[in-house]
Amino acid sequence: DEEDEEEEVDAAASVADEATKFTDEVMERKNKGTIEEYLAQKDSKEVVECVKELECRKGIVLFVKQAVVYAMEHKEPEAKQLCVLLKFLFQDGLVTKELFSEGLTEPLASLVDVAMDAPKAYDFLALILATAVLAETITMNIFSQDFMKELYGDYPLKLVLKTLAAIRASSDEVKMLKCAGELPQPVKHFLEERVRHDG
Repeated sequence: DEEDEEEEVDAAASVADEATKFTDEVMERKNKGTIEEYLAQKDSKEVVECVKELECRKGIVLFVKQAVVYAMEHKEPEAKQLCVLLKFLFQDGLVTKELFSEGLTEPLASLVDVAMDAPKAYDFLALILATAVLAETITMNIFSQDFMKELYGDYPLKLVLKTLAAIRASSDEVKMLKCAGELPQPVKHFLEERVRHDG
């Protein structure tokens, strides 16, 4: 009897896993269609409605992930347009700091690999980070998170510098210097050491 019960529990867990997997696949397909339609139509309000239809935290995190990866893998016009979209979603309150940060995790983890096939991936991810910083959805503290150091073996100098450059291009030098001043102390120390080391 106990063996039968265990089999039933395993079967139920398997069905639940399949259902979750299917749901993720459906959401990913839906998100891909929404992103591509937005890039064709430039209708931010329509995207808001589509994101609202996801009706769950996981769906919005997936949307952020897919939008960021799409920007990293494509060309500058698409990346800039997706920055406009994310800014709109930040302002609407649909994408919060927590959801955005969670959605960033996988793109950041894949950045080095993606950049092998898409050399501008760092630049386009920096554009997105700059957009989020200027919208006050995240702060420069994102560069102090443990996963950054785990992913890159040290702090991501290239990504930090490109993000600061993107902030300057989107705003001005005063804002860039303010953001540089807000970098966590370990990151500032790391940058100073690297600059001294590289001469």
